[in-house]
Amino acid sequence: LNRTEKGESSTKIGHNLKLAHMTVTTIIKDKDRIRDQLERGINNVLRWYKEIYDEKKRASFQTSPLPQ
Repeated sequence: LNRTEKGESSTKIGHNLKLAHMTVTTIIKDKDRIRDQLERGINNVLRWYKEIYDEKKRASFQTSPLPQ
């Protein structure tokens, strides 16, 4: 995306990335929205992993034998 600020056309970027011109134009135009969606998605995945980890940790704590 930075290359467009230096004057490289979205058509040339699209050709280099094997993407259609409109795809690259849309990405460049909507990059802030796309970045926000990706950040939200990544944060959701991290939260889900933490919840799973916490559940497994609680389950193993409940099933582990008490020390003598």
